[in-house]
Amino acid sequence: MYQKPLSAWLQEQVVVQSSHALANSLRATHLGLSERIRQAPNLLSDAHMGMRLRDMILMEWIEAIPARVDTSGLRTVAARKRVVERACELMLDCPSEPMSILQVCSRIGSSPSKLTYCFRDVLGITPVKYLRSVRLNGVRRDLRNPALSDRGVQDVAARWGFWHLGEFSALYRLQFGELPSETLRSARQSSLPNCRTDPVLQ
Repeated sequence: MYQKPLSAWLQEQVVVQSSHALANSLRATHLGLSERIRQAPNLLSDAHMGMRLRDMILMEWIEAIPARVDTSGLRTVAARKRVVERACELMLDCPSEPMSILQVCSRIGSSPSKLTYCFRDVLGITPVKYLRSVRLNGVRRDLRNPALSDRGVQDVAARWGFWHLGEFSALYRLQFGELPSETLRSARQSSLPNCRTDPVLQ
């Protein structure tokens, strides 16, 4: 609206703390405009008036955005994605023995806090939750594997690092919609040979 591009730092998607005075001013503008429209909803039917109201809000926000923000310590979005992609590759490389978060950090040269920040920014979850999901999927694969059908749920869960059976069962049900014992029972039933009894001819 000022015939110039917005500040380049906005591309970094950083959160900037606002002052209370500025936040209160923006809030008052929004509330005042909302009340004005509530009292006279026909204002929005007028294209010219709608544009003026829109511009008023945009101008308030443009004025509130700082011209400069120090982003020298931030990495680009692409760099954060590369960190997450590399970490995910390491977690999936050995599905039967997934790395710990500290091992992943050591391999990619990242601190746990930095890895958590990258995961939250790119995937919306923490690396701990992602790794737990990898392990839960590993348990599910083993429970459904006919070659491992003689193993109990507790044995398979322990193999994937789940030691508290009650907590594990709750996490498993949350992710897959069924208990691990139900998965194992279904796998065992499907692996049984189909026995068909032919009618006896007399």
